[in-house]
Amino acid sequence: MRKAMIPWKHLLVVFLLTVLASAASAEDAIGTLDDLRCAVLRSAGVLTDANPVPCDRLRSVRFTHLTPADDALAQGELVVLDVLAERTLALAKRLRALAFPIARAQAIEVFGGDDEASMNANNSS
Repeated sequence: MRKAMIPWKHLLVVFLLTVLASAASAEDAIGTLDDLRCAVLRSAGVLTDANPVPCDRLRSVRFTHLTPADDALAQGELVVLDVLAERTLALAKRLRALAFPIARAQAIEVFGGDDEASMNANNSS
């Protein structure tokens, strides 16, 4: 029996609303990906059957970074393999301490899973 597929755009809206709701309390953190997030990644074509990394091995690394345009602070996120999460967060903190600007650090599903769109937006990944 084939499961009903939820359009990735609908899942993306749910995900983005969840992120926006928690943005006020955002801080540097490492977290696991819940089932909804994994579904969003699958629907966006980020996670596929050909992908050798299961979703439970991925971690969300959230961090505050300096933006180049106005030296403001922004919330960023990278999804990385679990064994790289601590090092990724340490690097983000070090870059912030050095006042190294990062234009964007948004999750790839914000770009519909499209690496080209992510790169064209100067997004860190």
